[in-house]
Amino acid sequence: MKIKNILLALILTSLVLSGCNKNTEDKTYIETSGRKCDKIVFTCPQYQEAFFESGGCGCIKSKTTIDNPDGRTLQSLIAKYLVNVVTKPEGKVNTFTDYMVMNIANEESSKTLTYEVWAMIRKIDHSDEENPKVISEINSPIVLEIEQTGTHYIIRDHKIVDYKKASEVKTLSQKSQDYINSEEFPKHKKEIDLTLAESINVQLELLKQL
Repeated sequence: MKIKNILLALILTSLVLSGCNKNTEDKTYIETSGRKCDKIVFTCPQYQEAFFESGGCGCIKSKTTIDNPDGRTLQSLIAKYLVNVVTKPEGKVNTFTDYMVMNIANEESSKTLTYEVWAMIRKIDHSDEENPKVISEINSPIVLEIEQTGTHYIIRDHKIVDYKKASEVKTLSQKSQDYINSEEFPKHKKEIDLTLAESINVQLELLKQL
């Protein structure tokens, strides 16, 4: 009787596992939950593009032979995450961002990278194209947890750090703590603000031309 129960359990386990493996030769799932897909961003290998559906998301063979190498870079993925997950565009309100990397807390060979970036993210209402208005802004360190596989970068989580609170600064790597606590930081902060704001203004001008 015990042997029959064990065999039955093995058969059911096999059926469940085979049912969960939705991958095909041309289609690879990164998540099989639509809700989880709303909270991550990822890159796809060459000649593949991202897909999103109720049953999950991942990469599928592209219908065209045009490759977009820029879309596979970690730099573009971070910007996409800051815009689409940390904040989201809505209606005539668009989200613009730029950032600088403060520290990479893990080795490049690690499967999970911890990126500490200083990001400026602005939501801008441009319904009046002549007088666009900044309606909200994030201007602070953000910690990103980035998973890397042989073919993908996947950003699954983040934390916004209030750099004015010592308790939160202490959650950063020692290198980032030293940078924020240095005497030169106030001057550097002004330079960061100017550089990132200028980049966002360029993005806004490009949008106006579309």
